[in-house]
Amino acid sequence: SLADQITSLFSYRWAGRMQMVSGEPSWMVRNLLFLGVFIYFFYFGKYRRIAIGILLFFLFISGSTYGYLTIFLFIFCYVMLFRSSLIFNLRFIFGSILIAIIFLILKNNFLDGYTLNKLDIVYRIFTNFDSLTLTIMEIVKSDGSAFQRIMNPIIGFMSGESTNYLGTGIDGYRYIYPYYIENYFPFAMETNLVSEIVSGEGYATPKSLYSKIYAELGLIPFLLFLSFLIYLYRKIRKLSYSKHYLFLSITYSLSLVYILNADSIINLNYFLYLVLIALIIKHENRVLNAS
Repeated sequence: SLADQITSLFSYRWAGRMQMVSGEPSWMVRNLLFLGVFIYFFYFGKYRRIAIGILLFFLFISGSTYGYLTIFLFIFCYVMLFRSSLIFNLRFIFGSILIAIIFLILKNNFLDGYTLNKLDIVYRIFTNFDSLTLTIMEIVKSDGSAFQRIMNPIIGFMSGESTNYLGTGIDGYRYIYPYYIENYFPFAMETNLVSEIVSGEGYATPKSLYSKIYAELGLIPFLLFLSFLIYLYRKIRKLSYSKHYLFLSITYSLSLVYILNADSIINLNYFLYLVLIALIIKHENRVLNAS
C-alpha cells in the first residue's frame, strides 16, 4: 500500500511491480533505454560509469517480459540494419553469451511467477515456428493480456477493408474493435480484459503505432510513414563517415521497436528521436555541401 501511494504521486496506476514513475514495467524499460542513449553519448562526468551501471542493473532486474523483448529486438535491428559484421565478431558473441547467462541466473533465482509465465509465452512462440499460428492461438485464448498485445495490432491491420482503407479517424479504432472480436475472435470474450471493452466498460487501442496509423488514418498515411522511415534509414547509411553515425544508427534502431507495442501519437520520447535524427542528417548534409 505504501508503494501504491508513492507511485500514485507520479503515475496514473501502480502495476504491483517495479515501474519507477512510469505506468508499467515495460514503459520503465523503454524510458531507461531512451535516457540511456543520451547518458552514453553525451554525459562524460565523473559519475558516468555509475550512471550506466545503475541503468543496466535496472534493465536486467526489471522483470518485464516485453522490456526484455524490446532490448532483444533493438539489438537484432541494429545488427541486421547497420552492423551485420558483428555476427562473426568474437567480442559480440561472448558478450551475447554473458548476457544470456545473466538472464538465466535472473530467471532461475529472482523473477516472479508472472514474469516467468510471460517469458514462457515468448519461448513457446520462438520455438514453434513449424506450428506458429496454432501456438499463438493457444496462447491468446488463455491470456487476455497476450491477446491484446498480439491481436490488437492484427485487428488494426484487418480493419482496412471495412473503411475502404481510409481509416476510422483518430481514436476510431475502439468503435470497430467489438465487431472483429464478436465475428473473428469470440473466444476472447471469456477474458475480462476483452469482454469489458466489447461491453463498453473498457477502452481498446491498437497497441502499436504502426497499426494505429493504418487503422485510424488509412493506407496512404501508413505508406507515407513507412516511406519516411525508409528515407531516414537510407540517409543514415550514407553518413557512415560521420562522428554521429553510431548515435544515429542506435536511435533509429530503437525507434523502430519503440512503437511495436506502443500506439500513442503524443509519445514525446519517440518523436524526439525522429526529430533529432532528421536534424542531424540535415546538419551533416549542410556541412558536406559546404565543404
